Amino acid sequence: MTTATNTTLDINTVATGGAVLIDWELYGTKCTPNALRAALVAHGFDPSVVPDIDQNREVRKIAHSWKQGRGTERYSSRVLFDDADELTISVRVDTKAGARIDQLQFATVMWDKTTLSWGPTTYGAIDPTPHVSAVADMKDKCDIARLNHDHEFIRPVLIVGPLKTLGAVPFIRRSGGAQVVPAQSLPELRRLQGFVNSIGDSYMGIVKCDITDAGTRTAVERSVRSTLTEEIANIRNELQDWRDRGQRLPTGSIGTRLNKFAEIRDKARLFADSLGMVVTDFLTEISDAEADARLLLNVAMGVSPPSTLSAFNGVDTGTQASV
Repeated sequence: MTTATNTTLDINTVATGGAVLIDWELYGTKCTPNALRAALVAHGFDPSVVPDIDQNREVRKIAHSWKQGRGTERYSSRVLFDDADELTISVRVDTKAGARIDQLQFATVMWDKTTLSWGPTTYGAIDPTPHVSAVADMKDKCDIARLNHDHEFIRPVLIVGPLKTLGAVPFIRRSGGAQVVPAQSLPELRRLQGFVNSIGDSYMGIVKCDITDAGTRTAVERSVRSTLTEEIANIRNELQDWRDRGQRLPTGSIGTRLNKFAEIRDKARLFADSLGMVVTDFLTEISDAEADARLLLNVAMGVSPPSTLSAFNGVDTGTQASV
């Protein structure tokens, strides 16, 4: 029997060059804003990136979309009234009998916007016993959403965003996150790993890529090249789409794309330093794409575009012109 070994990379043994492979999953993690802030502080990150949750908005959203049951009996809810002080939510059951579907609105539930708490539940002229659990489930789903950030916030803001800053590129494209990161970023990556592993059932593991192995090196370089090529192409396609359709073009949006080109350039240079990759073709492609974007900006603003990227920082994002 083979004994498993701990493949977690020791930060003290990492060379300045090379790359590391990470794998991460969220597993349906949900955390309160305060819990996320505390975890960020514990691992040296800025807690102010975590906003408070608009509880009224979340209750309204869940109340509009909640459903339960299948087969012959299905429950759903919707917002009946929405005023300054409260939401009135109706809960109904659809019962299928042959080809006929009977609909019964059997309860109204009050949500107090001021106190951020549930008000009374009123049942119609029926025996509420069979339906109490459905109402409780709807309220429970609302409570989870209004009190917790989930993957829709945690994934892009607290994991994917920082990983992009560290130069990560996808290694295996799937729902989780198997990615390659330049070894120079490992100290910061270790802090991010500690944060991810401290929230809910989330997981992030790190292993060293042996880039002296020809097969591994080829796979890593292929992933880097594929990612950079795709990122450049996506931005080019957005700009071309604007040009082809003659849309009213927000100058700030072009500036944002130019900043993305700069980020791709930095990533290419980072992997060039780590892996000794030749990235001249990427740098040329990025420069050509930037030139195209500046031409669009010239049309949008009616002036000659600045010669450096930093000059775009003051562009008024509200300015628009027809192309």
